[in-house]
Amino acid sequence: MQAVAEDITELVAERPDLDTAPRDGRGAEDGTSEVVTKNAAVIQQSAGHALDDAPSLSPEIVTAIYRYIDQLVQGRKILKPNVVEHLKAFLIHLFAERNRRALEMRSPEIAEAAEITNDLFPCPPYALLCIDGRVTITNSMGMFGRMRGGSMQLPAGDSRDFLQSESGELFLVPESRLHVEIDQALKKDSTVVELLDSHLGCAARHEQEDGLGNATTDSGLLADVKRKKEIAGALYLYGTSQSGKEIIPIQGQFDPHTGFAYTGLEKDDVIEHGEHNGGFTETVLQELVASGRILSTKEIATEYNSHLETEWQMFDPKPDWKNLYKETAVQFWRAMKRLSKRLLPEIKNKILTLYPALEEGKELEMRALLLLANTFS
Repeated sequence: MQAVAEDITELVAERPDLDTAPRDGRGAEDGTSEVVTKNAAVIQQSAGHALDDAPSLSPEIVTAIYRYIDQLVQGRKILKPNVVEHLKAFLIHLFAERNRRALEMRSPEIAEAAEITNDLFPCPPYALLCIDGRVTITNSMGMFGRMRGGSMQLPAGDSRDFLQSESGELFLVPESRLHVEIDQALKKDSTVVELLDSHLGCAARHEQEDGLGNATTDSGLLADVKRKKEIAGALYLYGTSQSGKEIIPIQGQFDPHTGFAYTGLEKDDVIEHGEHNGGFTETVLQELVASGRILSTKEIATEYNSHLETEWQMFDPKPDWKNLYKETAVQFWRAMKRLSKRLLPEIKNKILTLYPALEEGKELEMRALLLLANTFS
């Protein structure tokens, strides 16, 4: 504590605008926590971070953040002083923002949105996503905390919890992290959907392909789709090995540049087409959409624009997942409930043109709902 106090005292000496006077007796005996709290507020303001109505952090938490960063850089010139202060401000902001989001999970708006989604989805969707900050289930499909399901983010959305058997097929490694997560999910529900995303322009996959000496024209999209298809097979087989349980793998290809997505790239004939035409380049994707061999939610959105626009006009306030999380969630899923009644049968028919062997059931319902969710989001 004394070391932190000395660091803060020096910082205060350099910043006369800092108010170090105790306010309500909540600070530590030496006043360090109060100094840190006030200093953090100034740093946040100067760094451009506004907490708005986020729950404030206790002085003890703020002090702990300062102590952690100070110990991290002590004796090592790994960060410039201004970067150190920015990092402290960022962590304080992150903690407070997460606290606010946790409180929002208890709101009546989130409770209503969860009730709608849990009624709409016949089984919970789980997702393996890339660590790319643009690729989240909230951005891509309007999903949120408290609904059934979840996501795991990894480089390229590719779990290393799969190994190749002697026969060449992948299998899920027993007691691995993903194995434990899936088993926990199957304890709650007899059927789960596992979303396997191959997003366009994936830097992680591109780097991996470059490291293997594989020249790509599509940033490794084709290679990623093929890898995810192998993972899908392993997940399906694992599901069949569990008595009375089922895992439904669904592959998709999210485009973080447009917010829309593709489906159908994992089909054998489409993969073959990609291999013969230099990968899933933008030109090839457009050709596949035009020929009806894959679906694009951008095209679906264009077709049903009047329906989507009507719902958009009803949003008050307008969608803002960052600052109006609970309001956006409840309005989004109220709209999805109305849209599903009008559009889901037609979207199912589009899916059946790609997967004619599919029958009416959980998989078809989930595929249609997920496509509609991305179309609307």
